Amino acid sequence: MVEAHIRYDRYRYTIGPKVFKETPMPGSGLLYDLGPHLLDMVFALFGEPLSWTKTLGYYRPGTQVDDYAYLHLKYRKTSRYLLHEYALVVEQQPAFVINGTKGSYFKHRSDIQETQLLKI
Repeated sequence: MVEAHIRYDRYRYTIGPKVFKETPMPGSGLLYDLGPHLLDMVFALFGEPLSWTKTLGYYRPGTQVDDYAYLHLKYRKTSRYLLHEYALVVEQQPAFVINGTKGSYFKHRSDIQETQLLKI
């Protein structure tokens, strides 16, 4: 494996009603909302990275918290993991893209639990 792109995107153009997610305070914003899920998965599979960089963005009108997060985790010389979260993705993209020297793997996210919980 040379690199993996892991995404957790959604479309939320308007500011949501959940105050704790939309108020600028420690732990708010998209990075802290969805990032722990992605980081937990990557750390469990590959361990802690050698280095990392982070880019945050604020794109929704009136937002006070990040609604875009991009994390670049560097492991070995030839291995990197790119974690991406964005609140303005209209069309679903693959949640997992893994590229290696002999091919690529694509997988869309399907969260059956969320669908089941919405029916309750």
